[in-house]
Amino acid sequence: MDDAVEPDRFAFAGDVADGGAVPARSSERALKPAEVALLCIGSSAGMCGALTVPLWVGAIIGAGLLPASVVGGLASAQAFAMGVGIFGVVAFTPRLRLRWVFIALGLLSSGANLIAMLGTFPSLLFGRVISGLAAGALLAIMTRVGASRPNAQRVLALMEIAAVALGSIVYFIAPNITQVFGAPGIFALLVVVGLLTAVSSVLPAPAFDDASAVRQRRPGRATTHWVAAATLAVGWAMVLVAQSSVSTYIVTIGDKLGIHGQVMGAVLSIALPAAALGPVLGHWLGVRLGHYLPIMLGQAALAINLAWLPHASAHPVFQALAVGLNLWVGFGGPYVGALFGRLDKSGRFAGASPAIGMAGATIGSGLGGYIIETRGAQSLGGIAALEIVASMGLILLAARIERNADRGTPE
Repeated sequence: MDDAVEPDRFAFAGDVADGGAVPARSSERALKPAEVALLCIGSSAGMCGALTVPLWVGAIIGAGLLPASVVGGLASAQAFAMGVGIFGVVAFTPRLRLRWVFIALGLLSSGANLIAMLGTFPSLLFGRVISGLAAGALLAIMTRVGASRPNAQRVLALMEIAAVALGSIVYFIAPNITQVFGAPGIFALLVVVGLLTAVSSVLPAPAFDDASAVRQRRPGRATTHWVAAATLAVGWAMVLVAQSSVSTYIVTIGDKLGIHGQVMGAVLSIALPAAALGPVLGHWLGVRLGHYLPIMLGQAALAINLAWLPHASAHPVFQALAVGLNLWVGFGGPYVGALFGRLDKSGRFAGASPAIGMAGATIGSGLGGYIIETRGAQSLGGIAALEIVASMGLILLAARIERNADRGTPE
């Protein structure tokens, strides 16, 4: 499990810098399986809050409880609260005992969703905001702890696999729940998830200490590459802009190609579970090819995927490309998170990585709609592919900045 001791013959820039030091702190050892399981539970619980938004939004609108514009405002309020929770953890870095983090945030989320079950606008607003804060804080802390370890890439891949698995289960059982109980049924499901999060605190918990959130480094290496980390953040955000600009409108693209109804339903039903193949592939590969090279390969595949999708009229090809939209992002994400942990010793960029992805996805959703209206769905894929090429350039630039800094060249 410890990637730090694996040969990195195909490494870019600073990838080879992780092999020579002897761990000095407990946070520099590879996590034990039970500790990894705890991080997977926490990250899955945090992601579940975001994944269930379309479910309760559709249930409330379908039941005619509130106007669509008001329900959209509730969804936006939860997303904003998640961002506040993430950046709150990034900005304030006290020493935390993860056991108490799980108990406090799990119970806070359960209480908020219990109040949301009342169904009035004030209760819904309070419940979505507080639940969003808890989910964002949980995501940031789990990502930050996982990214600070020598085996960060594999830990983050497992966390992503767990989140996709839980999301798939929720999406599978949600139709039956909403049919009987409506939106309160979804909130009740989130109450259970929060309680299970609190109960999982009985598992062994790794230490979370901002001062020790540092990866193994060779003597003399720069401790923090702020410029490289910021460049990587912009590059990865652009990846999410491109991906979400297409994935948000996949139904529209399918309609243009004559793919709709049951066929489109089948595409969407397998897209999320199949996306788990991305982090599974990343977990198997580890850092045999370093960190930067797998990101480049994944983005090249994503660029081809994006450019081809609006022209794929054959149903099997369209289905495969639809799965690839999330698969290739899921493949590269753990490598990016591990790089943040290496480039930024404080762990702030790693903790903020979920918010970086959310920001990119938000921009992409709006940009995709504008491109479809002005240039048509056929042009959307090509423009998104060009955005991926630009993001690859930024990530290569981050690799160069890191390499120059390690050689003693001013960044």
